[in-house]
Amino acid sequence: PELNDVIANGVGMLLGTRKYRCQPTSFAVGALLTIEASCLLQDGGMASFECRILQDGRECATARLSTYQPAPGELSDLLAKDVS
Repeated sequence: PELNDVIANGVGMLLGTRKYRCQPTSFAVGALLTIEASCLLQDGGMASFECRILQDGRECATARLSTYQPAPGELSDLLAKDVS
């Protein structure tokens, strides 16, 4: 599945980032950035994406994101649990 499909299907959570590389170290406010993501692996609610950020057509950041998308109702169940 594509990232847009995952987003359209509900709330997801970022679990972690690996191999984040970015040049420059920051982006100017108002800079036009293109963000691309390609799903590498999906198993149940877990997914891994290879991502990159482009500015003016040049790749300036890359990372691999690990995500989790809870099943319908699972997020509300998790948030309703008493953690005290």
